[in-house]
Amino acid sequence: MPLSEFIQQYYIDPIKYNTGYNIVNTLTYAIILIVAIIGVYKLIKKMNVKVDRNFFYAVVPYIALGSILRVYEDFLEAANAAGGPLVIIDASGAARNLLLVTPLMYITAFIIAFSALVISLIVQKYTKIPYHKIWFGIGSVLSIFVLLLIPFKDFAGIAIIAGIVLGIGITIFAIRSFTKNNKIKNILSNENYLLVMSQMLDGSATFVALSFYNYWEQHVLPGFFISLFGPVSIFFLKLPIILLAIYYIDKEVSDIEKRTFLKMAVLILGMAPGIRDTLRLGAGV
Repeated sequence: MPLSEFIQQYYIDPIKYNTGYNIVNTLTYAIILIVAIIGVYKLIKKMNVKVDRNFFYAVVPYIALGSILRVYEDFLEAANAAGGPLVIIDASGAARNLLLVTPLMYITAFIIAFSALVISLIVQKYTKIPYHKIWFGIGSVLSIFVLLLIPFKDFAGIAIIAGIVLGIGITIFAIRSFTKNNKIKNILSNENYLLVMSQMLDGSATFVALSFYNYWEQHVLPGFFISLFGPVSIFFLKLPIILLAIYYIDKEVSDIEKRTFLKMAVLILGMAPGIRDTLRLGAGV
C-alpha cells in the first residue's frame, strides 16, 4: 500500500468519517504521547518549576478546559458552525475544527496551559503570589467561561454518572479508611484516589452513554471488551489497570517529581475523556 493511501486510511479517514480509533492510529498516538510526556517533563524542569502536589492539582482546571473545549466543538459541529484556522468538511458535510479534535486537541490544550504557566511564573516574580494559585485561577476562569457557552438540555445522564461515581467513590474511600492493610492505604492515597476516580468517571460516562444513549465506543481495547461482555465490563477493565499502573509507578519510580508527573499524565487520560463524555450527554451532541 502506498504511504499516501496508508495515511489516508488509518489517520485521515477516521477523522473525516468520525469512525473512531484503529490499531494503527492508537499505537501511533500512544508513542507520540510517551514522547510528549518525556519532552514536556524536561521542558518543565528547564524552567525550574518543581513538579510537586501544587503543580499536580493546578493542572486539573486545564484538563477540564481541554474537555470542555472539545464538547464546545461537538456543539459547534452539530450546529455546523465550527470555525478556525484548520477547518475541514467531514463526510457528513459538517465543518470540523481540527485544532479541537484529537490528536491536535492535546497540542491546543498544552499551548493554553503552558502559556498560562509562563504568565503565572511572571506574575509570581513581581507579586510573590505562588504561581500555582495564579495558574489554577486562570485555568478555572477559562474553563467556566467556555462552559457557559455550551447550552445544556439533558441532565439525566449527568445525574446518573454522578450517582455511579459517588457510589464508587464512597466505597473506595470506606475501604481506604477502614482497612488495616498499609499497602492498600498507600495505593489509595489522596493523589492515587484522584487517579482511580478519574478512571471511574470515564468508565461511568462510557457505561451510561452506551447503556442509555445512542453512543458507541471509539477506542479499540475497550470496544473489544464491551462487544464481548457489555458496557458494564468497562469497570472491570479500567479498575485493575489503574491500580496496577499506580502500584508500578509508586514502586518503580523513585524520583518524586517524575512520579508526580507520570501520575498527572495518568490523570489526564482518565479525567479528560470522562469530563468530555459526561458533558456531551448533557449537551445532547
